[in-house]
Amino acid sequence: MDDTLEEAISNIKLRLRDFSAPKPDAPDLVWGTEGQRISIERYQFPIPNLLLFILHGVCGFSLGWRGEKMHWCVPFAYKGINCTIAFEKFGLRLYIDKLKNEINPKEVLGKLEKAIGSAEKHILSALAQQQITAGNITTEVSRFPQATNRMTAAMRGFRVPWPGSPQSTPKPTSASSWASARRTSAKAYSVRRAAA
Repeated sequence: MDDTLEEAISNIKLRLRDFSAPKPDAPDLVWGTEGQRISIERYQFPIPNLLLFILHGVCGFSLGWRGEKMHWCVPFAYKGINCTIAFEKFGLRLYIDKLKNEINPKEVLGKLEKAIGSAEKHILSALAQQQITAGNITTEVSRFPQATNRMTAAMRGFRVPWPGSPQSTPKPTSASSWASARRTSAKAYSVRRAAA
């Protein structure tokens, strides 16, 4: 392993020093009655699998039992108190042991947020740059109009004109020019779709 990667991993583990693997006799907080469920706001962790990367990939905590309508769950102990983070059908949930509820959920989630920020900066950005340099990048285009429109809107700022298509228009400054630019973009998109 690269020295900078090892240093980044040790830095993340240092940030998460209060986190440890759960005890073997720890109760099942998700499926049992011992867990207090706390919903995690979507904006706090917009990419839930980064939590899985931190807890399972970097810290090495084992995965919990994956039940119905659950993508993954990772049990852990925070300052000796059993917890579990689960990515379920309706979002992320933090489960804390009801009997020993002496910790602040905001503290747990705040430390995880900081660890993810460190991982994005020191591990994932370098990995992304390597993949881009190697050409291992794929963009998805859906055949469904709603998804295509959403993708087009998301990538509008990154548009590079296709050969033979109208040049991209300068960024509009007024409401009427926004409407004009939208029509121009739609025409250019339909021309590209017809050519493809």
